[in-house]
Amino acid sequence: MGHYNRELVRLREGAGFTTAYMFYHRNGGRRVFPFTYAYYLKVEHGDSLPKPKWAASILAGLRTRPSETDKYRLSRAYLLDLSENAEVFDALFSPYLGNTQDPPHREAVKSLLGASSYNLTHDQFELIVSDAVTFWCFTALSSVSTAHTAAGLAEALGQSEDKVVRALDRLAKKKLVRKLAGKRYECPFDGRYCSPPADAPSQGLVEKMQAFIKDYSARRGKVLLNAGTFVRLESRAALEAVGALKETISTTSARALRDSGEDAALFSIETIVRRVVDL
Repeated sequence: MGHYNRELVRLREGAGFTTAYMFYHRNGGRRVFPFTYAYYLKVEHGDSLPKPKWAASILAGLRTRPSETDKYRLSRAYLLDLSENAEVFDALFSPYLGNTQDPPHREAVKSLLGASSYNLTHDQFELIVSDAVTFWCFTALSSVSTAHTAAGLAEALGQSEDKVVRALDRLAKKKLVRKLAGKRYECPFDGRYCSPPADAPSQGLVEKMQAFIKDYSARRGKVLLNAGTFVRLESRAALEAVGALKETISTTSARALRDSGEDAALFSIETIVRRVVDL
């Protein structure tokens, strides 16, 4: 024992969860995980190795897709502890674990995004996506470093000021925004990326958020590029394209800014790859 827990703690801290308590409870606690907080502490202390299904739920709670390097290190550590000694591990598993590594720049991007994350609780996320106005008020304020008035937000978002005030007051009660003098509001999370929960009960909320973005972008967004292709490929080539597109999205996310910038705005950047006809 002692290999898996060290890798887990490294990944947990890299995902923005500074303590075990924060990780367990911000992800929904006993409502989401099939084990108690006391048991999770035993895992982190190296006193217990979780069942594979439990280890998968822990991995989902990190909210970040592990890099190839992370997956290799975590899998190797888990199997080492399962084997109980290096000789058994070498005999059973070592030949089948290829040491796949991501390029250094991809590791750097992942580290940057994880370190700057604020991991929302289920209740917080539920309020944020309770309606479109609340979602856009929070999204707008969490994307900038300056405070804004309700009137200014209403004008920018194309919403009525009364609806914006009600949404901001609800967010302020949950400490998701901070109300300042002069009827101004700001986000209290200091430029951090607000990561939604990744547990199964939250997936409906994620879909609701995606619907808000799709609807609003279609009505008010200006299309800068609409490109695509329809082509027959080997699956391997399609997956290579998927990897390149995901890397572009991650790199763009890492360049997000909250301070003033030249002609800065909120952009929706999407990528979709569909397998259509098996032929």
